[in-house]
Amino acid sequence: MTKPAEIPALVEQLCSIYDQSVSNLREALTEFIRTGAAPDVADRSAGCFAYPELRISYSGERPGAHPNRAFAISSDGAETFSQNFTFATDLVTSVVEGSTGRMSATDTGGKYNRLLFAAPSLCGSRKELRVHSSFDEGANWTGTAGSLLVWGQDAAYSDMVPLSESSTGVIFEAGTGGEYRNSIRYATVTEAALGAPACGGGYSVIDSKALGTAGTVYLSYNATSGKNCVSTMKSASTGTGTATSAYLEVKGAARVTDSGSFSYFAGPVSAAAADKCVKWGGATGGASFDSEFEHCS
Repeated sequence: MTKPAEIPALVEQLCSIYDQSVSNLREALTEFIRTGAAPDVADRSAGCFAYPELRISYSGERPGAHPNRAFAISSDGAETFSQNFTFATDLVTSVVEGSTGRMSATDTGGKYNRLLFAAPSLCGSRKELRVHSSFDEGANWTGTAGSLLVWGQDAAYSDMVPLSESSTGVIFEAGTGGEYRNSIRYATVTEAALGAPACGGGYSVIDSKALGTAGTVYLSYNATSGKNCVSTMKSASTGTGTATSAYLEVKGAARVTDSGSFSYFAGPVSAAAADKCVKWGGATGGASFDSEFEHCS
């Protein structure tokens, strides 16, 4: 069975076959008009003039969750794109309009860049409106597990409005019993509710350090649990496994480290650290950061 991730390459192959067949047919037709020579029988048998055929088989079974949103990037008003459309494997939604908005940006005083995307989170039905986060300008998004559930029942269209560097308003269609247009609801989404990069809900970023252009290491804190958390988020070579690490050391305790060849980030690593000094750091892309013991209270 064809996997969703294989579809772009298959479509590209069909397009290539089609383009070549059109070119062959034009050349043969030009030669026929010029000399009266018919196309070579061997070329016809070899499929030089055959158009590709795409067949889709359906077993009748309900499909499971799979990526159904694709993206490509243009820097010239959609005249050209940097790549073919690629599935966003971390965004599983129903077929419905989603909304995006910016919560924070470093060039406007924010501690890190954060984009938001809101949409129902079930592939086959318009239910469970979730807000996902991206920390690399939309190249990657938190999956369902790392997103924030705003409405757990029927939901559809949404829109966002920025409120501050740490909060965003979301207005959306909502309902129950299979009817998602019963009402229009509003919710305020905060940075604390969304959670710090990779660390999850309840964590807020209290410090960060850029690792050149390769990524950023974040130190976060959960005031409810008294835990610190560290994650190193890549901004270069994303999607490709490269040496990346994150660590957290609470004074008087053993260091906790996550290191390896990671495609998007290292961590999260966490430990109880209320009223204790911590040493934290990380590395990626050949750049590294190591703090002294700090953030003691």
